[in-house]
Amino acid sequence: MTDPAHPIAGRLNALPKYVVSTTLQAPEWAGTTVVTGDLVKEITALKERTDGELQVHGSGALVRSLLDLRLVDTLHLLTFPVILGAGRRLFTEGMLPTRFAHRTGHVTGSGISLQTYDLAGSPEYGTYDLPDEA
Repeated sequence: MTDPAHPIAGRLNALPKYVVSTTLQAPEWAGTTVVTGDLVKEITALKERTDGELQVHGSGALVRSLLDLRLVDTLHLLTFPVILGAGRRLFTEGMLPTRFAHRTGHVTGSGISLQTYDLAGSPEYGTYDLPDEA
């Protein structure tokens, strides 16, 4: 979408975009930079020189990689009250155990849960007691 008056496309088209890829060489979307090579080095440098936030849209595989490399600061999760059948898991088996701190959240009138979590390092393991049943 190229209409600069479109409320979403107009803004996205004007912002810088970064694509992590091992195959893309010449992106066609204006303002797009391809990130290749050492992901930790490249993303860390990008975070240091970027004023404001960097967002990941549409790639669960990239989010999992960034989480495992501890390159994610904040996670915004939107949960929709619908079961569609088969799908992909965001948090897959074998991921690096990670702890999050809940920052904020709310549920919309239609039941969509919008939650924000900050990365809080490695999990702290312990035990807890269940209340006695009467």
